[in-house]
Amino acid sequence: MHEKLLKAFIYITAFICLIMFLSVRIVPEISMNMLLQVKTYEEYEDSTRYGELFYMTLIRDFKEDLPHAIRKYRFSDKHPRLEQADIIIYGDSHFDHSRHVSFPEQLAGLTGKKVYYYRINKPFWGNAPAFLETMGYQPSNGKLFVYGSTERYVPERFWASYQPEVMRTNIRPHQYLLRNVLFLENTDLLYTTILKRGYITHSLYTTLSTLRFRLFKYINSFTPEYHIDPGNGSWLFTIESINHFNQKFSDEDIQTIASNIGHMARLIEERYGLDFVFLPIPERYTLYHSLTGNNGPYNNFLPRLYAELDKLGVNYVNLYDDFIESKSILFHMTDTHWNENGVVIGLENTLEKINGMFFADWSQTGESSP
Repeated sequence: MHEKLLKAFIYITAFICLIMFLSVRIVPEISMNMLLQVKTYEEYEDSTRYGELFYMTLIRDFKEDLPHAIRKYRFSDKHPRLEQADIIIYGDSHFDHSRHVSFPEQLAGLTGKKVYYYRINKPFWGNAPAFLETMGYQPSNGKLFVYGSTERYVPERFWASYQPEVMRTNIRPHQYLLRNVLFLENTDLLYTTILKRGYITHSLYTTLSTLRFRLFKYINSFTPEYHIDPGNGSWLFTIESINHFNQKFSDEDIQTIASNIGHMARLIEERYGLDFVFLPIPERYTLYHSLTGNNGPYNNFLPRLYAELDKLGVNYVNLYDDFIESKSILFHMTDTHWNENGVVIGLENTLEKINGMFFADWSQTGESSP
């Protein structure tokens, strides 16, 4: 009898492992979703209820109800082709967040212009000229290129200058099989997702994580600092933003970063005929670090960078001053992205810049914001 039970257990375990193996390798966004209680949708957002940092920790103290996810602008019929665009936004996930009408879509509505958005990702990461060159973009005057970046990624993206190289690779059939089936990138992350969000394990994992935190203050090393406030909402902060806040940048470091941004601006303007605007978005931790009990001084990365960009004549949007003075909460508490209040200030400052510097005929009297 024991042998039969053991044999049945082995067969069932093997079957579950096979299903998991196939699910993360054969169209994961479809097949893997069958195993998940909290689904993953590329056109919307990883989850449809709580902030992304909750799903990293699964601690109930950090459940923050977010607005229901809507379809992302870049997947909609409103999104133009690159060659059709009056404005090209090359930016990270702040411009792609699906909890509200996104920055690019609202900018299109406010200006009445065609706005193309590319989410910074592999293989380009930060190399905007390579993106334009690879896409075969033809020079076109009177159009605008907005480079948007989260504050903490600016140093990483601009330690060196970029070249407009074509970034295409020819992958042979056996290489495709190895990379996309047998040794799929991010496989460990996908298996962890099944563990954290699976129908069978999600509740158990959440209970254990919450218990560990409440008894021993144990929390994921990716989100080491937090602020608990049951009445007004609790905050989580990522190690990346904390490290950026504490990092010491020399004057030479700031000059190098600014110089490389300036090099990109000139390259995009001269090679592709596009007016360049740099749009760095302040970090949540930069604004709200005192909530965690950290009253240490900010390294003034953005103000120092602004000063160097002024010297080089690089056009940029200053969000830091208005963000730091705002009485409103500008970011989600358990999600790294800005909320609608932050987007409003971002749009106002961007419109002021492009109206005043480039297009006198552009105004906020275009189509109403969707």
